[in-house]
Amino acid sequence: GNMNAAYALAMMYYKGEEIQRDMEKAFHYFEIASKKGHTMARHYLAECYTFGQGVEQDFEQAALLRDAEVSFRHQLEEAQERWKAAR
Repeated sequence: GNMNAAYALAMMYYKGEEIQRDMEKAFHYFEIASKKGHTMARHYLAECYTFGQGVEQDFEQAALLRDAEVSFRHQLEEAQERWKAAR
C-alpha cells in the first residue's frame, strides 16, 4: 500500500474526520505508514505510545521512535548542506 494513503487514513481515524474516531485503527495505519518511511506517521506513532492512544503506553518505544526522527532530520540536514556545497 501507499504510505501517504495509510497516513491520511490514520489521520482521519485520529481526528474523527468523516468517520468515527478510533485510536486503535489510527495507531494501526500510523504504524503501516511509519514502516514505509512516512516521518509524520512516525511522529504520531510516538505520540500514541507516549499517551497510550490505541496501544498500551510504552515510553521506551516512544523514545526509540523519537530518536529515529531526530536521526532522520540530522541526516536530511547533512544531505542538504552537501547539496548546497556541490552547487
